[in-house]
Amino acid sequence: MIILNLCTNVIIVKIMKSNKIITGIQGFDELIEGGLNECDSILLIGGPGTGKTIFGLQYIVNGIKYYNEAGLIVLLKNQIEEIRLKLNYFGLNLDKLINRNQLNILDVSPIITLMENGNYKIKIKNESDTLIGDKDFNIREIISSIHLKRRKIEFKRVLIDSLMPLLLKYDDSFLFMTEFELLLKSLKKANMTSLILTENSFNNDNLKIATHLVDGVIKLTLSRYGNTKIRYLDIIKMSNLGHILATKLFDISELGIKILSDKKISLNESIETLDLKV
Repeated sequence: MIILNLCTNVIIVKIMKSNKIITGIQGFDELIEGGLNECDSILLIGGPGTGKTIFGLQYIVNGIKYYNEAGLIVLLKNQIEEIRLKLNYFGLNLDKLINRNQLNILDVSPIITLMENGNYKIKIKNESDTLIGDKDFNIREIISSIHLKRRKIEFKRVLIDSLMPLLLKYDDSFLFMTEFELLLKSLKKANMTSLILTENSFNNDNLKIATHLVDGVIKLTLSRYGNTKIRYLDIIKMSNLGHILATKLFDISELGIKILSDKKISLNESIETLDLKV
């Protein structure tokens, strides 16, 4: 749909995308015009304990439970057993979801081996999936592994947890930029909407490049507020999608993440950020 605003003799064209990917996270979709744009890639940045993995798993789980959208979880850091436990937290059984073709796990975490010449060899972990084989740890091989999985199931949602090993792997920032852009384009071309998690507790030029290439950036923060700790969310960027600029507090319970839209931080109180900035 295209809306023309003819006020003050200025024509403003706004392209409204009708296809939405609803995260189902309580209070979040209202901040971004009802959901993510289909096929977009969103970078979720946060330090330890901010709720990144819970946010990501809710995105995948809600797609399965409420919208019949199959999900793929690409692991570069967390282990499958961690995911299994967290899914149990939501009352879901990992093996049942896999058997029903509603969810699949792709473990492409790096395995580092010290060579006889003193150099390090980095390979993709292959114990969990015979499709992967013996591959070097790099973005192109991960793209190949994702599309091998996709031959079995048409995934609508993808969660990548976490980007940090790839950020640290590439010494050449130009090479990282070209290959990360290739990853984003391949996900978009395959009609997959991706949520990419990463830490922000280190300075890294590749992370700054990634924030420019993705369609959206969300930052989660854990801070000390008076005598307690608080979590809050900032939407830094959402291309082609209107979004709330205000900082939003959120809570994590047995129901997952909930945006606390009615609570505000007093400017008279000092806030000590507990995770480091990029």
